[in-house]
Amino acid sequence: MGLIEQLAGVLGDGERLRFELARNGDGGLTVMVQPLLAKPLNDLAGDTAALRAALAMPLRITGTTADLDARLPALLVTYGERRHDVGGKVAALDALREAGKAGARLADQVEKDARGKAPSAGRNVALGETAAAPTPAASQATIPTDPHSLF
Repeated sequence: MGLIEQLAGVLGDGERLRFELARNGDGGLTVMVQPLLAKPLNDLAGDTAALRAALAMPLRITGTTADLDARLPALLVTYGERRHDVGGKVAALDALREAGKAGARLADQVEKDARGKAPSAGRNVALGETAAAPTPAASQATIPTDPHSLF
């Protein structure tokens, strides 16, 4: 596997990568691989923000050219695998949040629909028509006897 393939393996969808190579005063080199995320971090909070911050962490390694040639390929593979693992956790958290929001919207809609249908006892009343008062037997059938029961 070539260097470009290894660098590309670090990236997630829509991300960019900054690769920096610097010569140190002692003759060694420092390599820094910095992912540039597609979405800004400032909109996030809680667990998602912490995970996204982890995705933005750079890989930095210092050594001789021979040392870097030997160690960098394996480090890039491991770094890419860990970033993809964290990216999967971010996606799972986002999916959970969206499902929770959808569930809340559905519950609100069901509640709103239930309130809207209560006066007509479940049937549509045309304009000018009055809804018949429920009979005592019908009223008894709709009121649960156990206040803790959902049915």
